[in-house]
Amino acid sequence: MRPVLFETALFAPDYPRATAPSRELAALRRAISERRLIHFRYAREDGTESERDARPLGLYFWGSKWTLAAWCGLREDYRSFRPDRMRELVLLDTTYDPSDGIDLGSYLARRNEEDRRNGWFDGPRQDA
Repeated sequence: MRPVLFETALFAPDYPRATAPSRELAALRRAISERRLIHFRYAREDGTESERDARPLGLYFWGSKWTLAAWCGLREDYRSFRPDRMRELVLLDTTYDPSDGIDLGSYLARRNEEDRRNGWFDGPRQDA
């Protein structure tokens, strides 16, 4: 069981409440586990919708909201999506190979780089 736990890209700190559609979370966990691409409609905070194909990499829980770490085919870049804003989620038959460098480790490295550049971990930005 321990090897399966370490290979599961699901991160949930111990918080008392969670809000996310369990059906979507189950489908996303399956897509991550099986390395399958997904297709969905996504609504931004302002209500603007778009259709996306993405490579799901990991799920994160931030106390009250879940976030999907993914490679977005539309933007050709790493993106974070909230599962509660996803509609018409479909697991595609297409699988992916993480050996191409598009993976959770690279996503996290990019996020850490952006956080440092924005001064979120290394103190105030020097160019501000």
